[in-house]
Amino acid sequence: MSKKTQLLKRTLLSGAMIAALGMTQPVFAAETMRPVLMRMKENKVAYVYGEAQTISPTRFVMKRKSDDKQITVTISDATKLVRRFGAKSSLAEMAETDVVEVKGTWSDSDKTQLTATFIRNNSVQARHGTFAGIVTEVTDAHVLFQSKERGIQTITPDSSTKYVNAKGVAILASQVISGHSLRVTGVWDRKLNTIKEVKIIKDQSLH
Repeated sequence: MSKKTQLLKRTLLSGAMIAALGMTQPVFAAETMRPVLMRMKENKVAYVYGEAQTISPTRFVMKRKSDDKQITVTISDATKLVRRFGAKSSLAEMAETDVVEVKGTWSDSDKTQLTATFIRNNSVQARHGTFAGIVTEVTDAHVLFQSKERGIQTITPDSSTKYVNAKGVAILASQVISGHSLRVTGVWDRKLNTIKEVKIIKDQSLH
């Protein structure tokens, strides 16, 4: 008897014994359970879009936009928080009425509690750039200027801020007055309408 014939007989015998004993092969059980496990996993995945309300050091309550349902969001060390365009954020930056997106897993069957893995605060945007506008007010603490794209912005210079004229020559802060055209390089905070960490204020009206 050839080896191939012997192997075929052993295979048929094994199959017959399994059938006689009413046994099922594990692969069939796994295939049967897979859809159930997938549904269980999907039911725990949470994605919520809405408005932040009560905020504490490790959690906050938000109101879901679709149905005004209140949901408690718990934050852990593993939770990633970002600003509108992806820059790193923190819970300290969050304020009531901020618009947030939350991803995580539900902690209860009623889906009122979730543990967040990712939070995007769409109300917080801060980015580096150079911004142009016309001065409307000057004080010792700040400069207000009218930006064509963003409206009134508050510039908060500090001791490291450099003041230059249109040609890049150093000038005094006191030379910047209402009506002058400025180009300001710093960090724009969309929520507060401020430009902070100001590196350069260039007065285009001075030559």
